[in-house]
Amino acid sequence: MPYSMASRVELNDVEEQHGLVVVLDALGVKGIQLRRNPQQFIETWMRIISVLRGTDSVLERLVHQGNLPPANRSVMSFSDTIIITVTAENEEDTFRHAIQYIVNTFCFALVHGVMLRGSIALGQFYSSENMIIGPAMDDAIQWHDQLDWIGVAASPSTSSRLDYLKSDGKQVDSLYVDYRVPIKQKPEIRLLKAVNWIPLLEVIDAIENQSLKLHSGGFTTTRERTMKVVRRAFSHSSIPPIAHEKYVKTLEFVEAMLVETIDEGGSTFPATIEPLTD
Repeated sequence: MPYSMASRVELNDVEEQHGLVVVLDALGVKGIQLRRNPQQFIETWMRIISVLRGTDSVLERLVHQGNLPPANRSVMSFSDTIIITVTAENEEDTFRHAIQYIVNTFCFALVHGVMLRGSIALGQFYSSENMIIGPAMDDAIQWHDQLDWIGVAASPSTSSRLDYLKSDGKQVDSLYVDYRVPIKQKPEIRLLKAVNWIPLLEVIDAIENQSLKLHSGGFTTTRERTMKVVRRAFSHSSIPPIAHEKYVKTLEFVEAMLVETIDEGGSTFPATIEPLTD
């Protein structure tokens, strides 16, 4: 096939978009066979991918019910990395769709002992069936590599955009919170928008352990039970010395969010997220 013809075929399959790129990956996969059963880990990872697909169904239902505006969404996974893209008619709706993916997936993974680290970037990107490139992808990858915890945060420019949308009177999801996120380069903390996954964690854990039936009255989470879920998740496998600091910094985030999010006597769920249920 002539080169020019091949180029036209490839260009016809590439779409320029403005929206969010979310990059998530599993920490500690290198040397996983020394800490836990590799087959079990792979099975868990496949379930995490299934949760992503299930979240897409939840979002479709919310759109159909008129509770969420429509959006274009895509999910790609390879090895231990997940890439999510979301585009909607306006930016605030793009962020609303993305938070559903991030929180459901993050909490499900954590409950099953898989620690995710992720970044969120808003901007232009170019996508095809097998590839995503462009400024938003570059921004997400660069800041993903800098994060020094178990958690998800927006890049600096995306954090600023969230602040702008809020100041402009737009409805920005309350689970995007200001936090001094730990990073690898000095200064070692940056004030960014982090994803507060704490309110949903105990609910997902209760669903997975079949100790909860969701009903119209909601579900009361408590600081003590939520911290117990986190500590149990951290005990699924051994923590190598090089990763220990990430766990410490994550516990600091959990404790800070528990104080801000969950009242001393407990808080009733749901807030803004619909948990994925079978």
